[in-house]
Amino acid sequence: MHISDDIEGGTMTDTVSFKLLLAVVPGLLGFLGSWIGARIALSGFRRQRAFDKRLDWYERAAKSLRHLAQRIEVAMTFQREEDVDPEFLKKLWRQIQSAHLDLDEVVYEAGFYGSAAAIALMNKIGHTVQGVADSSEAFDPDAIGEDVRDAALEKVEGLIARLRKAHAPLVAEGRRHLGLDEVSWMGRLARA
Repeated sequence: MHISDDIEGGTMTDTVSFKLLLAVVPGLLGFLGSWIGARIALSGFRRQRAFDKRLDWYERAAKSLRHLAQRIEVAMTFQREEDVDPEFLKKLWRQIQSAHLDLDEVVYEAGFYGSAAAIALMNKIGHTVQGVADSSEAFDPDAIGEDVRDAALEKVEGLIARLRKAHAPLVAEGRRHLGLDEVSWMGRLARA
């Protein structure tokens, strides 16, 4: 009997090819399935990571607005007091300078994480705060000339309301941008 003889209607070569095919195809399909699964998982991980970074930015942006407003409010309260230790007052104004730098950092990052509306809002508030910082010698009342100190301090105090006013639209835009207010299709069915 030769190798090329028919075995049950086929040749030995056909049977070996078929067995080889049966061994290779599942391996290839397994590899392909694993590769596709890994790509899908990686894509989901990237989306989740991007979401987390955007959420973190919106949280830091909202906190920086609130923090700067609070620092200004505290400093302005003590600025009006008669017998306040000058060193303590300087410390309060340095805290405003630090909060201003934190806000600048968030404004700078807006282009990476914020929506177009959030970018515009943060750029506007950043520009406003920087303008007041410029007119108040970087939030340093001792460096401001006596003749313009009161006007400069009024501008600084006016920032409190502007910063607080910017907070709500930023939070609303963040919720919209991140899809936190969207109702799932299951929720829509439940409402119907």
